[in-house]
Amino acid sequence: MKTGIALFIITFLWFDTYPGKDNASTWELKKDKNGIQIYARNAPGWEYQELKVTMQLESSLSGLVAALKDVPSYPEWVYTCTDAYFYKNSPHEEYYYTKFKAPWPVKSRDLIVHSVIEQDSITKTVIFKGKGLPQYRPMSDGIVRIPAFDGKYLLVPKGADMVDVTYIVKLDPGGWLPPWLVNLVSTSGPYNSFVKLRDFVKRDKYQKASLAYIDELQ
Repeated sequence: MKTGIALFIITFLWFDTYPGKDNASTWELKKDKNGIQIYARNAPGWEYQELKVTMQLESSLSGLVAALKDVPSYPEWVYTCTDAYFYKNSPHEEYYYTKFKAPWPVKSRDLIVHSVIEQDSITKTVIFKGKGLPQYRPMSDGIVRIPAFDGKYLLVPKGADMVDVTYIVKLDPGGWLPPWLVNLVSTSGPYNSFVKLRDFVKRDKYQKASLAYIDELQ
């Protein structure tokens, strides 16, 4: 039960740390399985460890961006996510809501994110930068609003159909969850999400997507 309680919250959605910009402790490899690597480190000012997840994914850049921007489909692949929808959505900016189920007796969590999407004109790297907005909408009874969240996806194209994916996240899940317990078992959720994302992005509607605001690497 303790494992289930901790796993549900640290691993869901994912978004201000940048690979190579190490102002905290050194990344420590926690899991390396099926082409997915998960790292953790202590982050100044945060009780919970910061996580970094990496993998190489077979997809067009537009296909992966289309899948990540399909917020209402998050419950299909994001760990413990039961509901997700937009408040606002445009090619380069999103405001969205997500809800995550917790095992009894812990209360479920919800999270509101403001995400900005950028692409480097030279390297074609795409960056999703997300920040939690806990006061953006009223809280719901019986659900704990996640009070602090910073995350980032870094999508580096390696050819027409291959992308290096890095996801870095730090958060405070709010309410009662012991940091030592969450930090101890925090790799399973990100791993399971990335395994599902690998299959999810293969769907025709994503791989056939042509996004006017995304340039593919030539």
